[in-house]
Amino acid sequence: MTDNQKLSCFKAYDIRGRLGDELNPDVAYRIGYAYARHLAAKRVVVGGDIRHTSEPLKLALAQGLIDAGAQVIDIGMVGTEEIYFASFYLDVDGGIEVTASHNPMDYNGMKLVGRGALPISGDSGLNDIRDLAEKLRSPFQRGDVDSRLRGNDEGKSGKDEGRSGNDEETGRKEEERNRSDEEKDRRDEVKDVIASAAKQSSAAVEGGRWTATASGLAETSDINSDLAKSNNLTSDLADKSVIASAAKQSSAAVEDGRWTATASGLAETSDVNSGLAGTSDVNSDPAKSNNLTADLADKSVIASEAKQSSAAVEGGRWTATASGLAETSDMNSGLAETNDINSGLTETNDSESVFSATPFAEKFSQQSILEPYVQHLLTYIDSAKLKPLKLVVNAGNGAAGHVIDAIEECFAELNVPVEFIKVHHEADGDFPNGIPNPLLPENRAATADAVIAHQADMGIAWDGDFDRCFLFDENGRFIEGYYIVGLLAEAFLRKHAGEKIIHDPRLTWNTIDQVLQAGGVPIQSKTGHAFIKERMRKENAIYGGEMSAHHYFRDFAYCDSGMIPWLLVSELLSVSGQTLSSLVDQRMAAYPCSGEINYRVSDAKLTLNKITEHFSTQAPVMDTTDGVSLEFEQWRFNLRMSNTEPLLRLNVESRGDAELVWQKVAEIEAIIQSAG
Repeated sequence: MTDNQKLSCFKAYDIRGRLGDELNPDVAYRIGYAYARHLAAKRVVVGGDIRHTSEPLKLALAQGLIDAGAQVIDIGMVGTEEIYFASFYLDVDGGIEVTASHNPMDYNGMKLVGRGALPISGDSGLNDIRDLAEKLRSPFQRGDVDSRLRGNDEGKSGKDEGRSGNDEETGRKEEERNRSDEEKDRRDEVKDVIASAAKQSSAAVEGGRWTATASGLAETSDINSDLAKSNNLTSDLADKSVIASAAKQSSAAVEDGRWTATASGLAETSDVNSGLAGTSDVNSDPAKSNNLTADLADKSVIASEAKQSSAAVEGGRWTATASGLAETSDMNSGLAETNDINSGLTETNDSESVFSATPFAEKFSQQSILEPYVQHLLTYIDSAKLKPLKLVVNAGNGAAGHVIDAIEECFAELNVPVEFIKVHHEADGDFPNGIPNPLLPENRAATADAVIAHQADMGIAWDGDFDRCFLFDENGRFIEGYYIVGLLAEAFLRKHAGEKIIHDPRLTWNTIDQVLQAGGVPIQSKTGHAFIKERMRKENAIYGGEMSAHHYFRDFAYCDSGMIPWLLVSELLSVSGQTLSSLVDQRMAAYPCSGEINYRVSDAKLTLNKITEHFSTQAPVMDTTDGVSLEFEQWRFNLRMSNTEPLLRLNVESRGDAELVWQKVAEIEAIIQSAG
């Protein structure tokens, strides 16, 4: 990793990137360090979704947070809103969820919040965290991180084995200034270096593919070297802190979509005869020994080389090698990660076993917030009013299932007559039934079919981190999120007359109409969770909704929840005695819409300007809150550019004329196509 590397995984509102080149444990570590430094955070809560890569990314993130001085509370496999809840419930300085939500398998990401679950986006700290993370350089030497942030190379020692005595002395002084509580004798210095080694990863591209080079070693298919090999780890070696501390760290690999952790001193090769990292012919390295003695542990060569680790993607998978490890397909060493773990220095997917041995264990803890979180969810409804309901719930093999199970237990204890029909319920990071994104029509059939087969009252489906909630009526029909916004707004206003409701500008007429009829105050905000939350806080709005199935609640720290909406609709069905179709049919007929249609274009801005010019002279009302919204007497549309892709996003609605909607879609589409 080079200095000031641009981190393309930072987006406008969150962090998302391809595994390997854009997001890896090294980047996660740097994000954690930069986050804690920027916020001066002392206590941070972390969690991750079900993806196989989320756990090791979360651990690397936690190490960065801890190295920057924060205590970390890991709440386990959770959805994003559980991080929101934990952030205000535990009264911490912030929280980070590792999640790619509904993105493809080869992606992951992070959502960041500050104290009180305040969103962190581009203009509210995310760009600053990115800039700081880009300044950090791997591998880190604990004592000189701060000097590197100041652009001072005095403490640099990570990859220069032969640095001068002056540089070494300067580095030690820098370390003393920043880590005054650490012991300074040589053996503990080596211990700390090796312990921090696995946190870092550097990568080399050779012949168009990533190949791992760890501690000056190269990956090959035939490993005949005795480099640092020991067939018999003696008790003398076992007494040394080098191996003891090395085992405390892990580096990670993705194989067929799954991450595997390998601890320092382990190897993965096609033919590993030595149990060490591979070269074509390594017969004379300073680290070679059939018996690793205490003297070897003190050599600066090991101290410096162990600071390095590298990560590789080969054939679409991640491989990690740390402190002399190499990736291969066949492991014959007792110090290797295998299907049968015989070594104490072995891979683990268990975060507790990783951190139980880490020198940072005193700053890392695990805590479940599931029970208080579920109790909080149930405060939004009167459970006693719920009538017998049969609900199809589709977690999409994502993170929602464990929350549904906990709510089901609470309902049973309260004798609430709600039956859950569970579809794709078990959490599975392989997503055997496809990426959980119910917004895609091809992902809706399982929920719709189950509703019909079980004659259910409603179907509910979530994306991977369940921050979005999608509803199906009793006929298995998918209900556009736009109409659920109006439904929930009306439900809140029945209990809290005169309150403010926030909505996005893409589709508006139905929401505005329902809010006004219910005695509320509709307020428009720019699209996006950061903007909605900010406007809700400013207005102290009780509820906010987007047509994209994001719903925000004042009593949930103005954050979005994918669990509260279906609970509220369940109560509404019970109290009104109506079906979901009867509640939305009239609204859908009054304000039919196209739903969001995406168009890939060569020049989004030019095309947007061309369409605006074409219609602006005819439109009595034009609004530029987000893209451009043009309103006519009987129809309106919103057209906006994607923040991340060369896309235009179109939404059209009318006053009671569905045919007009599609006529106007075709008219606008023709202009888009002519623009190229």
